[in-house]
Amino acid sequence: MVRGGPFKQRCSAMSRMNSKILLSISTVLIVSMNYAASMSTKQMAQRKPHIILIVADDLGWNDVSWNNPYVVTPHLHDLAINGLILNNSYVQPTCTPTRAALMTGIYPFKMGLQKGVIKPPEPMGVPLRLKMLPKFLKDVGYQTHAIGKWHLGFCSKDYTPLERGFDTFYGLYSGASDHYTHKRRFPNQPKRGENPGEFLDLRNNTEPDRTKSGHYSTHLFGSAAEEIVRSRNPADPMFLYLAFQSVHSPLQVPQNYSDIYSYIRNDNRRLYLGMVTALDEAVGRLVATLKRTGHYQNSVIIFTTDNGGPLKHGGSNWPLRGGKATMWEGGIRAPSFIHSPLLPRSGRVTNQLHHVTDWFSTIIDITGGKATKVDGISQWDAFAGISASPRNEMVCNIGDVDDFKAAVRFNDYKMLVGHLDSKKWESPSPSEDKPTGTGAWIIPSSAIENEGINVTEVNEAEIYSNNEHRNMTEVNSPLHERANLQKNTTSVLWGDLKNHTELEWEPEVLKTLEKYLTEQTTFKLFNIKDDPEERNDTSPSEFKKLKIMTDYLSLQLQQMIPAASKIYLNESHPIYWNNVWSPGWCQSQ
Repeated sequence: MVRGGPFKQRCSAMSRMNSKILLSISTVLIVSMNYAASMSTKQMAQRKPHIILIVADDLGWNDVSWNNPYVVTPHLHDLAINGLILNNSYVQPTCTPTRAALMTGIYPFKMGLQKGVIKPPEPMGVPLRLKMLPKFLKDVGYQTHAIGKWHLGFCSKDYTPLERGFDTFYGLYSGASDHYTHKRRFPNQPKRGENPGEFLDLRNNTEPDRTKSGHYSTHLFGSAAEEIVRSRNPADPMFLYLAFQSVHSPLQVPQNYSDIYSYIRNDNRRLYLGMVTALDEAVGRLVATLKRTGHYQNSVIIFTTDNGGPLKHGGSNWPLRGGKATMWEGGIRAPSFIHSPLLPRSGRVTNQLHHVTDWFSTIIDITGGKATKVDGISQWDAFAGISASPRNEMVCNIGDVDDFKAAVRFNDYKMLVGHLDSKKWESPSPSEDKPTGTGAWIIPSSAIENEGINVTEVNEAEIYSNNEHRNMTEVNSPLHERANLQKNTTSVLWGDLKNHTELEWEPEVLKTLEKYLTEQTTFKLFNIKDDPEERNDTSPSEFKKLKIMTDYLSLQLQQMIPAASKIYLNESHPIYWNNVWSPGWCQSQ
C-alpha cells in the first residue's frame, strides 16, 4: 500500500516522478541503464527462464500510472518503466476470446470463440484439438500453475485447467463472481423466486473450496501465487499464470484502497481504482517473493489486460475511443509490458505492433518449445533489440453473429468494417476523475519534435506525457484542441469500394467477401500512429489502402469457423451439482 500524507501530495509527487522518469526514457533510448548483452531466443531457451504471466481483468488504458499519473500503481509502474512498455499491444474485445488467443496462439475466429464470453451454462470450451501453452511448456520440463480466472470453458472436465496442461489450479472456472463469497447466480436468474441464490465457483485443483468466504479475491489469488513461488526450487523452470479476477465487476474492494481516491465523487470510478491499487499491491508482493526466493533473476514477467476498461463500471480508456466489447482502440488496446533482468536495454517504450497471440509464440520460443500453424509471432528478438518487429498486420477481431463486423491492422492503419456502435470519448472531469489535469495523452511524433525531445530510435517516436502542467481549463492547449475535435462520421460503402474503377478484384476474393458484406456495409480507415483516438476517418481518400486491407481480410475469412451458438443448458444448474458450478454436463469436442 502507498501510505503517507494527503493523497493530493502523493499524486503531485508521483506526477513529478512520472514526468522525470518517462522523459528520461525518451532521451536515453540508446544508452540504457541495463548494459547486459542482447540474449537471443536460443540463448534464452538454454536458460529456461521462469515465466510469470499476469493478466488483469477489464483494466483500461487510462487505469495505470504510466498512462495516468493519478492512478496509484507503484509496483506495476516500477516493473513497466524498468522493462519494456508496449504502446501498440492488442487484445480481443472481451475476456474469453483474449484468453483463448493467449493460451493457443490462434485467433479466436478460427476456433468459433469470437463472440463474447463463455457463460457458465453454455456448453462450450476451447476445442480439444488445440494444444494449450502449458502443455507445450511441460514438454520442455516446466512446472505449470494457474491461479485466478479460467473462463475458457468447464462444462466438461476435459476443458478444465488440469486437463489442459496445468499441474495445479486455484481459482474460478468462470467469471464475475462476488469477490468475497466467490459465488455467482445463474445468468438471468432473478434474485428471488424459483431456485434463488448464488453458487460457489472456487476450486483448489478439482475440489470446491468452501473455506474462503470473506477473503478478498485479489488477496486470495496473490497469496496463492506467493505460496507457489515459495514452495518451488528456483532451479526448476516454472510457468505461473496469474489471472486476477480484478478489476472486473462486481465493484468490491476493502475500504482502505478506495479511500485513496476519496476525492472522486463517482462511486464506480472510486471503487474501480481502489481495486486497481489492490491488484498492484498483490503484484508487488509477488515480485518481492520472487526476489526473496531467488527466482527473480531468471524470470520474465509479462503483464496485460484482457480487454479495454468497461465505461459503465468505472473503467477509463481516455483518450482512446470506446471501451470493452468494442473494436475501437479503447476496447482492444492494452496497457502492457514485459519486464526481466534478462531483457537488455530496459527502460523503453516501443510502438512495434503486438498481438495477444504473440505472447504464446514468444513464450514458446524463449523456453525452447516448438509450435507451428499458429497466428502468434515470437517477438523476443524485437524486444531485445536484436531485430525489428516481425509483425506488420493482424486481425483485431471478426464477428459473424448478428451484423457482420471486423477490424484489421496493417502497419499504421486500422480498418473497421460493418456496423459499429458510435462510441465516443469519455472526457475525464477534474472533480470526479483526478485532482487536476486530464491524465495521459498519446502524443504524435510531431508534437515530441516540437517540444525538443531528442528521439533517436526507430519505433520509439511516441512517449507518454503526464500533462502535469495542463489543466482542464486551458482550452487553448494543442492537445485539448485535439480533444475537442468532432469525430469524422464519413465512411465508404462496400458497393462503392468493389465498383471503384481503379481497383481490380480477384474473383475468389469477391466470392468470399460477398458472403458477409452487403452493398451498404461500411468501411472506416484510421491512421493509428497519427490519430490514435480514431477521430479522422480517411477512408474516402484511401481506396487503395482499403483494397489491400480488404484482400487481407478475405484471406482470414476463408479460415473462419462460425461462432458457436450461445445456448444455456439447464443441466448446468448448480442445484444439480451440490450448489457448486461444476463440469460434467456436456460432451467435449
